[in-house]
Amino acid sequence: MLSLEGTPPMSLREFRSTCADHLESRDLEALDAVLDPSFLTDKRPAPTPFAHAWRDSETLLRNAAVKVRAARYKEDPASYLKEEEGSDVYIEKAVADAYAKSNPLEREKALDQYRWAELEDLAGFDTFSGSSIVAYGLKLKLCERWAGMKEQEGSEKLEELVRMKPSEEMVDA
Repeated sequence: MLSLEGTPPMSLREFRSTCADHLESRDLEALDAVLDPSFLTDKRPAPTPFAHAWRDSETLLRNAAVKVRAARYKEDPASYLKEEEGSDVYIEKAVADAYAKSNPLEREKALDQYRWAELEDLAGFDTFSGSSIVAYGLKLKLCERWAGMKEQEGSEKLEELVRMKPSEEMVDA
């Protein structure tokens, strides 16, 4: 079992290596695609319906976040939005709820919890299907991200930012 709060049972690299020996080539291609950050922004076709659905969901989520941030700064989000298919009021609500949190760490956690739930929905009920295994890889990636966050390093970075002199743009904002 994976959890955002827990220690990952293996590295993403170990998981990928294991999958190479056991997954069908199409599912391995999907795993490689969704783990590649450029997959979200390039125009290459998704290798599986799961990969396509994940890219659509993540694009909707990121676009919703852009809209919330742009509204906060009274800016037009149009130049930052990526082409998306459809819409999803649940994603928009999840993003609005996340950005209502004053603590950036809580905001990030809320967004990743939404991603986690979305992965469970997209994976379906067959825990050994290609979609479920690819979803597991994405969950493992989220786990590694959270396991890698260090409170001390975060506090030091915050202190560094607080000590910085504001730029002219920040003063005018």
